[in-house]
Amino acid sequence: MNATNSNEIKADVKSAANKAAYSPLMEALARLGYGVRGLIYFVIGLLALDVALGKGGAVTNQQGAIAAIGKQPAGLVLLWVILIGLVSYSLWGVIRAVLDPLQKGRDLKGLVTRVA
Repeated sequence: MNATNSNEIKADVKSAANKAAYSPLMEALARLGYGVRGLIYFVIGLLALDVALGKGGAVTNQQGAIAAIGKQPAGLVLLWVILIGLVSYSLWGVIRAVLDPLQKGRDLKGLVTRVA
C-alpha cells in the first residue's frame, strides 16, 4: 500500500465520520441523551424534595432516580429510553472530543476543552 492510497483511505474515513457526526440521526440521539440526562437530574431533585419533606427514602442519587423511574407503570420502556439516551450522550461526547464538531480548536486549549 503506498502513501497515496493510505491518505485516500484516511480522507474517506474522516469524511464518513464527519457525515455521521453531523447527521440528523446523530443530532436526534444527542438531544435524546441531553434530555435523558436532564430527566435523571429532575427525578433526583424530586427524590431529594421527598426526603426533605419526610415522605421518601434516603436514596437520591442517579441509581435511585433510575430505580424510581423503573418502578413506574411504563418503567421498562422508560428504562430502555434511558439506556439509549445515555449511550447516545456518551457517543456524542466521544464525537465531540475526536471530531471537534463544535469547533473548539486543535490548539492546546481546544484539545484540553474537548478531552475534558
